[in-house]
Amino acid sequence: MKEIDQRIIDFYVSTTDNSSNKDVCYYSSFNFPAFVYTLGKERWDEFRKIYLKLSKFNDGRIKRTLSHSIHELARILGPEITEVDLIPVMERFLKDNINEIRVGALKNLHIFLQEVSPENRH
Repeated sequence: MKEIDQRIIDFYVSTTDNSSNKDVCYYSSFNFPAFVYTLGKERWDEFRKIYLKLSKFNDGRIKRTLSHSIHELARILGPEITEVDLIPVMERFLKDNINEIRVGALKNLHIFLQEVSPENRH
């Protein structure tokens, strides 16, 4: 597999991190799992901050997109990162006021929970 040019990664991270534009953040949320999948969980620290930002962004499209893909992110990142970083996000999605966000999280909750140890499934 070819390496992704670091300039592309830096552009994606800095553009997302520095933007409050809903369209920029929406497209970033849509492509987020692909970046993490391609680069691997070893580089999660580079993406963690922007994922948490996007998951709290006050835009239903962004949160809906993330809620429909959080289970895939859990598969990529594994139990340790999922339990620390993704469980709080999943909990927010499940309690969101927008039905589509809750449905997105619930739809693949069974897959998400496969990456959570039984003692942390509360």
